Amino acid sequence: MKKWIKNNKVLFILLLLSILVFILGFYFHAIQDEETKNLIKNNVVKELTNPNSITSILLTNSLLLITIWILGISIIGIIVVVFLYSWKLFIFSFELCSYLVTLKINNLLGLIILFIPLIVYLFLIFLQTFYSLHYSISLFEYLILKKKKNILIITKRYIKLLLPIISINILTSLLQYYLFFKHFLIKI
Repeated sequence: MKKWIKNNKVLFILLLLSILVFILGFYFHAIQDEETKNLIKNNVVKELTNPNSITSILLTNSLLLITIWILGISIIGIIVVVFLYSWKLFIFSFELCSYLVTLKINNLLGLIILFIPLIVYLFLIFLQTFYSLHYSISLFEYLILKKKKNILIITKRYIKLLLPIISINILTSLLQYYLFFKHFLIKI
């Protein structure tokens, strides 16, 4: 285990951060007062009855992935990338908790189906964040610490990463819109 952690420091830290932020999202929902929880329930029902447009979902999801990718090109972007990833994961866990509380356990199957595209999208953000951090650290080691690295191969791999991530994002965004628009398994 220690060897794996030593060889995969970035992955280990990112996984640890993910677990911590996910738990914080649930905790933050739990400490809200009743008035705020009622407001959240109303917003959940409103979201289900009047979902965002497909353009809005596509633009929002793609913009975050592209921003993380661009920030990965710079060494300074490491902090912002980690913040953006943590923020999105916190929002997701808070939103998941809100849906669970609002829709109750009898809508669990519908909720799971509804959140599948969001889970895939979170996985895309995780991958994008991991590779952005890895690329930024490689740049730092190459430019500042003068370590021998084949930066050209690392850069080509990083550039090739964007197209499949954006393609999968488009598919999950369309699925997310369809499932929110046709929330056929959820009774409000």
